[in-house]
Amino acid sequence: MSRRYAVRWHEAFRFISAVLGAALVLCAPVGAAGVVGGAGKITVGGKIGPLQIDKSNRAAVVAFAGKPDAEIQSITYGLSKYDALGYGCSTTSANDNFTLGNDGPYCQTVFFIDVAHKSLEDFITTSSSYHLSDGIHIGSTISAAQRALHARVDRSCLAVLKVDGAHALFRISFTGGKADTFVLHSTQRTAGLFNCTA
Repeated sequence: MSRRYAVRWHEAFRFISAVLGAALVLCAPVGAAGVVGGAGKITVGGKIGPLQIDKSNRAAVVAFAGKPDAEIQSITYGLSKYDALGYGCSTTSANDNFTLGNDGPYCQTVFFIDVAHKSLEDFITTSSSYHLSDGIHIGSTISAAQRALHARVDRSCLAVLKVDGAHALFRISFTGGKADTFVLHSTQRTAGLFNCTA
């Protein structure tokens, strides 16, 4: 084999390897849920994608949302110990995140597992990856949410639209007239970190 042919073969091999590598990256799945922290439909009945309040465990949350960016176990006085799985986390508090502990980390999406019962008890998100089936999403107006959910915003503590389902309590918090947070609570138990959306 001539040196000239060998060099060209080497260049062709590098090109083919780069193309195949790029194709593998494009074809590879992006985690089990497709989006780190999960994505999809939330229901008043307590569904978050395939998860269900009071039924899904930690393994199911990780299978859906991926490995958490942060995780802590803690307890609110007088309540059961919880395991908080956080996604989209930062060390800095902001309007679009929620604390896992007293001093952070601060995350956009948090799944709270009741440790004793091994089940999902609370869920909170400010992520635009989640929506309701009727098109309500982060950024929707108060009037649109009230029409879709046939409920009125309660302004006794912040501006919160509350809908109580048979299996869960669904809440939307608003700032400046726009939805900024979705919350789901178990009707059986809670981590006890939610004041205005209880």
